[in-house]
Amino acid sequence: MKSKLLPLDLKEEIEKYEAKGEKKEINFGKCKHKDATVKNGMLVCPCGSAWSGARINELFDFFTKRK
Repeated sequence: MKSKLLPLDLKEEIEKYEAKGEKKEINFGKCKHKDATVKNGMLVCPCGSAWSGARINELFDFFTKRK
């Protein structure tokens, strides 16, 4: 998914403050958390997301059984 925001123009700031100029592409893809697992009472996804709390099994079922 593409960002709807315009790219920032930081040329002036880089020159004025001798800042480090760097470009980085940001991935806006969304994880569906299909590979999430329950570990020590927490729901953990390989993408880095984690959840805990009551009804965690319902959330696990939602993530793993949807298409």
